[in-house]
Amino acid sequence: MKRLSYILIFALSLLATSCLIEEKEVFDKTPAERMDAFLAEYKTLLESSENGWLFEYYPQKDQAYGGYNYILKFKDGYVTAWLELAAKEETSTYKMTPDDGPVLSFDTYNANLHFFAEATPDMYQGLQGDYEYNLLGKSEDGTEIYVKGRKSGNILTLRKFEGTDPVAYFAACNQVYESFAAAKYDMTVDGTPTLSCSLSNMRLEFSTETKPATELAPAEVASVSVAYCYTDTGIRFYEPIEVNGVVYEGLVYQNDSLVSEDGKLVIVKGKLVIEDLIGSYTFTAVDATSSSGSKVSGKMVLELSDNPEKGNLMFTTMFDTKCQANVYAVFDAEKGTLSVASPQLYAASTQYIYGFVHLTAQGNPTTEPVVFTANVGEFGFNGFIGDCAFNPTSGAYLGYFSVFANLTAKRD
Repeated sequence: MKRLSYILIFALSLLATSCLIEEKEVFDKTPAERMDAFLAEYKTLLESSENGWLFEYYPQKDQAYGGYNYILKFKDGYVTAWLELAAKEETSTYKMTPDDGPVLSFDTYNANLHFFAEATPDMYQGLQGDYEYNLLGKSEDGTEIYVKGRKSGNILTLRKFEGTDPVAYFAACNQVYESFAAAKYDMTVDGTPTLSCSLSNMRLEFSTETKPATELAPAEVASVSVAYCYTDTGIRFYEPIEVNGVVYEGLVYQNDSLVSEDGKLVIVKGKLVIEDLIGSYTFTAVDATSSSGSKVSGKMVLELSDNPEKGNLMFTTMFDTKCQANVYAVFDAEKGTLSVASPQLYAASTQYIYGFVHLTAQGNPTTEPVVFTANVGEFGFNGFIGDCAFNPTSGAYLGYFSVFANLTAKRD
């Protein structure tokens, strides 16, 4: 027993010595030296990918605008950025800095990289996008780098781009989008139809019955809402979703459907009829004039038109106000769209005439129609709509009372 005690003491002393050696090795470098080594490692990794990195980007803290694709190539302190919304690539500098942790910063102006963050006189936070990111880590094989937007807080991933042509990749993503565009969508989970399904403004929402109703209690319902980004093979979710205990990261486009890899989640095209849209709606939107990007809501009412020459539907309540002049809309069942001409005046007071107006990202009025994506009992627009003022005498445009971004309306 005494011999065992001596052996144990000797072993513990060796372990303590070993720990001291390891501790000395770990802390031989200062915090600044360790940070420099970390930043150098990630700079080397970023510049090592010959074809660049696929960056699935989500602006705004709630991913209100959905996801967008970038391809980024890093070389010698410069970054060339392709954006699926832009006509051409843009090159600028980037830097890796120690600023409350390791940071990747696109520090000089780049029209593509700053597209979602660029301020305007009317929207000084732009679309609340990021251009500085905390570096969180990487995958074991170095094919993925994880970052966090310093403004939005969104966790994003750069993946080594497996293609060779960014433009061709964007075209393939757009082909998935266009091929699966529909008036409405139907979804099944393990062969059972969901209670609802919506693909609108790059957000998937659906609900399922998890427990049937009884004489004593109503049915229990589970709802899922997740932003997504188009890929060349389907869609990838901003974050994984769990359905019936199974985790899914996205869906694959095949046979004119979106299908999970295990085949349990299936979304197919449906077809709207005009009655699917008639009713009273509650709309929610991002207040584009708010510094915090706060949410706002209100009421809209959509009825059959009393003037088919102007449209087959009409709004009789707009932005919580009963219309003195109806706002007409054209519903296209095949495309699943609801088009509203801009501007349309809907009410008047002694001081102002109130109008529904399509606005640019810079807050300027445009005569381009607002084209909502329509689904059963809902419609949405991934752009800017103004509740605007006009001079009651001259009819001149005076400005806006509110600017609604990413407006989504759901039937009450």
